[in-house]
Formats: sequence, C-alpha cells, structure tokens
Amino acid sequence: MIKIENVEVTGITRAVYSARNAMNSWDKSDSDFGTDTLGENDYKLAMKLAKAGTDHRKFMRMVNVTVDITAPLYFFKELDTYKVGTVCNSTSTMHKIHAKEFTLDDFSTEHLYDVPKQKLKDLIEELNYCRGSYLKSKSKEDWWQMIQLLPSSYNQRRTIQLNYEVLANIYKSRRNHKLDEWISFCKWIEGLPYGDLITECQTETSKSNNKEELINLFNKMRKIALFNGIYDARSKNSEDYMYGISAVMEYIAYEISDKCGDEFSTTFIDNVLESERKAELFSKAKKKKGWWRR
Repeated sequence: MIKIENVEVTGITRAVYSARNAMNSWDKSDSDFGTDTLGENDYKLAMKLAKAGTDHRKFMRMVNVTVDITAPLYFFKELDTYKVGTVCNSTSTMHKIHAKEFTLDDFSTEHLYDVPKQKLKDLIEELNYCRGSYLKSKSKEDWWQMIQLLPSSYNQRRTIQLNYEVLANIYKSRRNHKLDEWISFCKWIEGLPYGDLITECQTETSKSNNKEELINLFNKMRKIALFNGIYDARSKNSEDYMYGISAVMEYIAYEISDKCGDEFSTTFIDNVLESERKAELFSKAKKKKGWWRR
C-alpha cells in the first residue's frame, strides 16, 4: 500500500532558463515564470538536454519536488538508499508509537493469505498489550517490546523532498520492480508536470549506458556457464555448445528485459548476442583445443 499526496513541484522554468547560460541564449526563452509553465522553445531544449544524459541535464537537479508519502517500512527501507539530493521528515515511532491503539489498517496487508493475516492480528493484539503496559508503567523495557516487535509492514507517513534527477534514477531502476509500491510510485512520476522529461529520456540513455554493461554481463554469464555446467562443457559436440549458449542467452534476455524492457531486450539479443553466438564464440570453441579446461 502506498498513498501519495500534497505534491508540490517548483522551479522548472527557472531551472530550464539556467540551462541557457552555457550558450547565452536567454533571449530564446519563452516560458511563463509566473505560472511555472514551459514555452515551446524551452520545452524542446529541456527534452534535448534530458535525453543527452546526466552530464547535460543538470537543470533537472534544480526542479524541486515535495510530497507526503504513506507507505510500509519495507518500502521506505529501499527509498532510503537514495540519499543524495533528498531530505526526509517522518512521523516518529520513537516518540509516538504508543500514541494510538494499533489496528489492522495501520499495516499493509493486501497480499496476505488468511492464515498469515490472522497471525498479524495476533501480533497486533500483543502490540496493544505492550502498549497498555507501557502507558501504565512508562517503563523503557515495555517501550522496547513495541519497538522491536513492530513488523516492516507498518505504515509510516513521511514528507520527502527530492528533485527530477533523483526521480529519473528511481524511475530507471524501479519501474519494473516486484514491489507494488514501486510500480505505483513510478506511475506517479509519469504524471508529474513535464514528467516526460524523466520517462522519455530513459529509452535514449538506457541504450547508451547499458549496452557495454550488458555485453559484459553476457561475457560473465558465458564464463559462469563454463564453470558451473549450464551445459556440458566437456563435450566437443558443437550442438551441445550452441544449446548451452542459447541457455545463457535466455537467462541474459530475462535480465535485459528486467532492466530495459522487452523491446530493448529483443533488439539487443538480435543485434549483439546473435552475432556473438554465431561468430566469435562459436569459432573460438571450435578452434581452441582444451577450452573446456579453462
């Protein structure tokens, strides 16, 4: 469960205007600073710089976003990895964990089966017992019972300040994440003012930035295949070798799809892995005697 509210985006026109400093092209700016609305010229410049990569889109670090997020602790545990360019104020479990009685609505439970949900209800009952003990005794030991018993599905409210560059990094890494909260968060990013500055640049930068990384991944997985027996490395039979390479390719295709999407995965396999498989790798396997002993 995630709830996103009280969104405030500021400074986008001023940020894009600052990007004109490099070429002294301030006279071409056509944005409305009063309403923070980009004109056609400034929008084209912003999109061009966004697609050019992080070195050129420094203006995105100047677009400020402030938002209230209510989500489980396990989501914030991952969000906390984004430290640069972010500020966070949260409700305090240290000071206010005992302020109200625990209920099932305080937790994210949408994926729980009946039996685990009943166990959580039992845990909530125990938390409320510990809360009652603390309210009577004010003992730190009773307080510790609540703190250390509290599960990561507990929902917390935080006010987060970040910028468009941070959101671009989040969108790139998390849009295909297994957590529903990240999927919802990335859909929220898509709906931000000029959110296409974040989303559209991913198709350009991911291809250029990830191509070398993915080729390295392929080579690494090929070596792992040799060592760990994904296919029969001791066989000189070329069909066995090609079958093994295909198995490795399937695994890497999954990894590429997870990182860059299905379309890029297919293109990458067709244009890079296929040529590697048919040319270099196959010829090396046939020419090198004893290659399986490496």
